[in-house]
Amino acid sequence: MVPTTPQTVYWKSAFLANIFSAAGADALFTSGNLVITSAFPEKTQALAGGVFNTVSQIGKSVGLALVAVIASSVTARSGQAVNASPVALLEGYHATFWFIFALTLTTIAICLWGLRNIGKVGHKQD
Repeated sequence: MVPTTPQTVYWKSAFLANIFSAAGADALFTSGNLVITSAFPEKTQALAGGVFNTVSQIGKSVGLALVAVIASSVTARSGQAVNASPVALLEGYHATFWFIFALTLTTIAICLWGLRNIGKVGHKQD
């Protein structure tokens, strides 16, 4: 199955890929913050949130680099001249599409698992 071609309408595949990519990252970041908020005492929640944000930014950088490596290696192995045809580039883009799709499904599973016992954050208990 090919996710997109040069003739495919943007709204059919590329738009959905962009929506799912952002939804996965935002869901993981939010659920991660909730887990940290509930796991640490009030005194250290700000520090834990700062550390989580730093690690998240490093993860984004590594993720972008990994996607670029996947796209360029698949494009190089396609056997077609990159300058002659966009088909070689599309093969690399297709590989990264499926990689990001798999990461999005994994993120959803992690979010659902991580949120199972959170409850209300910041609710005062007597």
